[in-house]
Amino acid sequence: MLNMAARGHRVMYAGCVGMRPAIKLFSRGQSGCVVDGFAGVHDFQDDGGLLYHNLSYSPWAWRFGAARMKMAADTIERRHKTAWSGHENAGDRLRVAWIYHPGLLDLARALRPDMIIYDIMDRFTEFTASMELADKIDLSQQERAALMGADVIFTGGHSLHTAALEGLQAGNAAHKPVHCFPSGVDIAHFAQALDSTLPEPSDMTSLPKPIFGYFGAIDERLDIGLLGKLGRACPACSIVMVGPVLQPADISEPNIHFVGPKSYACLPQYLKTFNVCLLPFKMTPLVAHISPTKTPEYLAGGRPVVSAAIPDVAADWGDIVRIAKTCEDFIAACNASASKPPDPATLSKLAASRSRSWAIIADEMENRVNTAIFQTPKS
Repeated sequence: MLNMAARGHRVMYAGCVGMRPAIKLFSRGQSGCVVDGFAGVHDFQDDGGLLYHNLSYSPWAWRFGAARMKMAADTIERRHKTAWSGHENAGDRLRVAWIYHPGLLDLARALRPDMIIYDIMDRFTEFTASMELADKIDLSQQERAALMGADVIFTGGHSLHTAALEGLQAGNAAHKPVHCFPSGVDIAHFAQALDSTLPEPSDMTSLPKPIFGYFGAIDERLDIGLLGKLGRACPACSIVMVGPVLQPADISEPNIHFVGPKSYACLPQYLKTFNVCLLPFKMTPLVAHISPTKTPEYLAGGRPVVSAAIPDVAADWGDIVRIAKTCEDFIAACNASASKPPDPATLSKLAASRSRSWAIIADEMENRVNTAIFQTPKS
């Protein structure tokens, strides 16, 4: 979205959250803010920028649906008008609703856009929260409706692309195109980890090496048991988990360190300290459809990667990343990568040659949208 804003589009990114996170947010006086290179919080950014607004609306909720949706739509419209009122040709632009969750289709329609984009980044039916709400919300039906109702469909990986095609086939809409965009990478940003002068974070300098590291969300997809076994099998190592803990991790090994979320800007500093980077995911139907953004980011920093047997990782990076099908294989691969690491510069070059930048992805997505504009019937 930052790249779309940089290309001259007016972008309002509404983070739809539940009431409890919203209450915490509002209590800090940040009911809406603008992301300016992910640094600083402001009310609005200049024309062409990206407006960020935290919206107290959750697609998981089922009570008072029509009222909640109208309130959310009115809030988005009000913030949009306030941000860009008075700008030249403000009302002449194409209105696009770009959703990442199928439960937001009705909200997108309430905004009366010229086009709806459904960008599929996860298999939402496989999340624990989805299963707990299965008696109240038919998320499979929501996914089918989003596939059928969207004018443009993007997927964040090959496995999600296949699943989307199967969903369209089941809905007798196999003619609708689905565009696959695996994760991009900011090569220059993460390649900073190769710089010998880049300072190491103060909370990493005293940790014993080798350091097996991970950055990203710590949630139900991670195999916490695998991390515990790795910690016990390699007591002299340090296992560092960088990121927000979204699900409590029941783990007691003293060499496993949860250091909390860190800013995007300082991730290369942590990456520099990692001897081996980890993708320690459980092999579940949910994980079978992920395409981790961190894979090319790790490699761009010149670090060897050990991954669970994630289909997209194996297909795209299997000749570079060590793929482990068992716990024993994972531990052995970590030790082998630490003792005989590949050349860091070579790994970074491979990441650059196989990945697309976010700017290129934004350009290709924009082209797909422009093509669809002329194919979408006007109501």
